[in-house]
Amino acid sequence: MSDDGVGLPDAPASSLGLEIVEALVRDDLHGRLEFLRREPQGTQVVVRLPHIPLESFD
Repeated sequence: MSDDGVGLPDAPASSLGLEIVEALVRDDLHGRLEFLRREPQGTQVVVRLPHIPLESFD
């Protein structure tokens, strides 16, 4: 996702909401978040998730 606002603070995971999302993506989904600053256009957040076959969720 991306926005065209003022962006995120220097430590984006310092907000409670982003901290929770980052923990879910990392711990439960085995993925990661990337925060890309696009000054002056805002911040882009990339969620990277591994490919896991659906059969693994049985």
